[in-house]
Amino acid sequence: MDEKSANRVISNVAVFYIETGDLARAAKLHQDLAARNQRLGDRDSATNSLSNLGYSYSMLACIPGARSAGAGAPLWAGDRSRRESNFVLLNLGLVHWRCGEAIAARQAIEQALAI
Repeated sequence: MDEKSANRVISNVAVFYIETGDLARAAKLHQDLAARNQRLGDRDSATNSLSNLGYSYSMLACIPGARSAGAGAPLWAGDRSRRESNFVLLNLGLVHWRCGEAIAARQAIEQALAI
């Protein structure tokens, strides 16, 4: 199995951890995946990993981590499909909301709605 395929499997495992409530383990996997995908030059997967990392951190109330990951995710969002761009923006909206930034949260969600 090549590294890109292995990363997709790891991403699915991380989502499994999110769904089962093990957000700390999911965050660790998404953090590692973001670095691996950036190294590979896989912008779409790196964006997805950062978006999911921001979501996990925000749900763990790790605000500095959520803000950092959430800020990195939209950098490449313009290259993604409409569906994936919406997930990035919705996760970013959640990060802003959890950080107490209601205006920024609303802007991200409205941008997702416009797509």
